[in-house]
Amino acid sequence: MRLKYLTFCVLGLSLSACTQHVIKSTSATEQALGERAAAGMNAVFETSSYDVNGQFSIQAQLNDSAASKKQSPAQRQPSGLNPELKKQLDQLIKTQKLQLSSKERKQLYDAVAKEQDQDGFLTGGRGSAGAGVAESLLNVLNDLQFSYDGSVHYRQKMANLNLNLKYQKPTLLVQAQLPMIIDLNDFKLYTNYFAFIPFMVNRDSQTSYAYVDFSKYKDEFNQVNFKNLALYLKQLNALPYALATPDQVAAINLSAAEKQQGLSSKIRYQGTLEQLALQMSLFEWVNAPYYDTQVKGQKQLSKDAAIAQAEAVSAPAHDAAQIRSSDDETEDQLSAAADDSATRVEALIQAKAHAMFAHEEAASDQADAAEAEEEESGERDEAADAAMAATACASEDACDASREDSVAHAEALEASGLSDDACQALTQAEKVPAGYFTLCREWYGIDVFKPALEQAAEEQAAPEHPKLTALEQLKPIFMVYQSEQLTDVHRFKQLWQKHDTEIQQALKQDQSDATAFTMDVALDQAGRLQALDYDLLIKDEKMGQFKFMSHNQVSNYGRAKPIDRNVLKNAKSIEEVSKGSLLERASKGLLGSLGAGQAEASTSANDADAKTADEYLSQIALDTYKRTGSWLKSYQAVFGLYAAIKQSELSKHYSAAELNEIAELSAYHFNEDLPKPKGASLTRLNQLAEKHQLKNPDSFDDLGYSVNKIVNQATEEYKVQQLWNQRMKQHKTRQAVFASYYAETFADEYSLSAEQKLQLDKASQVFAQAFADDLKHQLSEKSIQNLDENSLDLFDDGIYRAVYHDVMTYLPK
Repeated sequence: MRLKYLTFCVLGLSLSACTQHVIKSTSATEQALGERAAAGMNAVFETSSYDVNGQFSIQAQLNDSAASKKQSPAQRQPSGLNPELKKQLDQLIKTQKLQLSSKERKQLYDAVAKEQDQDGFLTGGRGSAGAGVAESLLNVLNDLQFSYDGSVHYRQKMANLNLNLKYQKPTLLVQAQLPMIIDLNDFKLYTNYFAFIPFMVNRDSQTSYAYVDFSKYKDEFNQVNFKNLALYLKQLNALPYALATPDQVAAINLSAAEKQQGLSSKIRYQGTLEQLALQMSLFEWVNAPYYDTQVKGQKQLSKDAAIAQAEAVSAPAHDAAQIRSSDDETEDQLSAAADDSATRVEALIQAKAHAMFAHEEAASDQADAAEAEEEESGERDEAADAAMAATACASEDACDASREDSVAHAEALEASGLSDDACQALTQAEKVPAGYFTLCREWYGIDVFKPALEQAAEEQAAPEHPKLTALEQLKPIFMVYQSEQLTDVHRFKQLWQKHDTEIQQALKQDQSDATAFTMDVALDQAGRLQALDYDLLIKDEKMGQFKFMSHNQVSNYGRAKPIDRNVLKNAKSIEEVSKGSLLERASKGLLGSLGAGQAEASTSANDADAKTADEYLSQIALDTYKRTGSWLKSYQAVFGLYAAIKQSELSKHYSAAELNEIAELSAYHFNEDLPKPKGASLTRLNQLAEKHQLKNPDSFDDLGYSVNKIVNQATEEYKVQQLWNQRMKQHKTRQAVFASYYAETFADEYSLSAEQKLQLDKASQVFAQAFADDLKHQLSEKSIQNLDENSLDLFDDGIYRAVYHDVMTYLPK
């Protein structure tokens, strides 16, 4: 019996020990996996050199709704418009009797459809730089093969990288390579981007490297402590594994091919991109002071030193801004020509004045001094009177503008008869005057076209404040742990576990649409990184899914392929290799457009000709004005269309005829220069104001202001040009127009007596003669020989410049 009990006891102890050993071994294995993966990745920092190569690809799979947008413009619906909106636009065009051809009408519909397109970045709609740009890129990316190879040499302070692109179809093969070499000995980046676009450099330089010199950053670079930088990067590599849960890290069986390649093990990390990004960002946030002081070498500055440094940095920036502003001004050749001409004419006039009055100079100076003293005394008296008036005004309630505004607002409320309750009652009315709609919205925040329950539900659903990201929520919590000493992953793991509740709460909003992330680390027989694969899947409910895959290999530890320095001996600067090439002659924006293929040339031309909805409205305004000569009719033509395009509540609840009436009232409200009607027309206008309750300034919708701006911009230039055409028709020659316009502008600027007005007409003829002679490069004393001494003061160089500029702008020939 004792032997039996003893046997059971030994067996029990054995089973217990085995069980405990298995549990301990499993935990240690999980920990060891993460540590081995991190150590393998950090091997690249513990060698003198290594080679790298890899491939990556992007695959996009659009949803059916998004894929339907991939049709060509001809395959899409004729207008792409909501049928109700199209019907409304047709009615408005008919009401305004707009003369649009079928092609123009279709182009307007297409522009409005793009305006309404919520996915405009795919179809060239709202916010899009070109039709279907993203769609075209996705099509190319799916078939484009990316690869790279290079090497890193720490001791030589050099590295090289070759980017390779390959696009292959049954009848097409495109290959290109972009080599790059960075040399931190002389702080230059060498490249040969001409492989992609050889015509961007001159022929003699197409076989040479070009370099970019960044030696101006030499001091900042030399401050970096690379030993601490390597330590910091090692901690970043270890971070995901240190914070991983047991189910996130696992060993993967090796295939026969992988074993043949010399791999000893493969370790997989699975998580989400959001969580990984949060871990990295918080780690960087906690170690920000360490990174700045111990890695970058930027010690904390005193307050005075910081101010001095800021001033030193801002001064050149300010000077550069002034230079850019000056450059922009000098680019205006017409303004420069006007300045030069005015200077030459003024010099002639001053020389003539000096000759006329040389013998009376002393007497003239005394008279001028006395007059100036008298004027200065008068100005001082006027300034004192104005100051006293301002002081008196400031001390009285009658000058309190805010009180007047309050009284006016109260009177407006009383006159309108509108209250909060009245606006609430209007939500149940079948018909609401347009003025009441705007007043209720502006004064009480009530949309009379929405039932009260619907508004309350929207207000309750609307967030009071925009949601903070997980990082923004957690930064204040982790700020207290910031230090100039490195917080390693072990210490950070303790902080992460300590605030696990807050972290999970912050991540909750991202969990529903989290992005899956997988990383496989393959180690060689020495436990060093040999392969690193990434797999990232991004899902979008509207668009579909996008998969990013990257396969990377590291090899030849300590014996990387050497970099041939001889290829760098003949390297030239970007400016030198570009001399005499297309790059030198091209505009600044040319590089941004070179990515478009030749096959898209026709499409790009059509896109360039396409107009936005606002541009079509501007054209309609101008055409209407040319046809009718009426600014009011132009405003009415645009108002209804603009309301419909912008999906305004006005367009949804009022007929085309009613919108036309509202537009008429808005036109007079927003354009104070529009002559007010009289007699029966005024009576009719007042009746319309009563009908639509558009009697208070606040009752007019801001939409009317936008339309006013469109119409003014569209018609102003035309009206000005018409005025100049009339001037030319009246005065026959450009010289005569100059004389008349100068006299007109001068008279508007200064108060003149009858005698001075007669002198001005004669003087203007002389200045016009000088203008004409100067254009022919024949300006001389003879040009102003008819200018008498009483007319010398009638020359104003500022007015001359303005007149010169306008005459040459509107009458260039």
